[in-house]
Amino acid sequence: MMQPAMGAGIAASRTPKPNATRLHSFINHGIFGFGLYLSGIAISLYY
Repeated sequence: MMQPAMGAGIAASRTPKPNATRLHSFINHGIFGFGLYLSGIAISLYY
């Protein structure tokens, strides 16, 4: 949603290095998802 809104095109195809941009996005989403997963585990242990 954000990349096309900022002019990067679908799947970052309009960026100078589309594959690098896709990889960075994938890594960032993975780290964010892992943090959510760990938070869920921590909350389930607390309650």
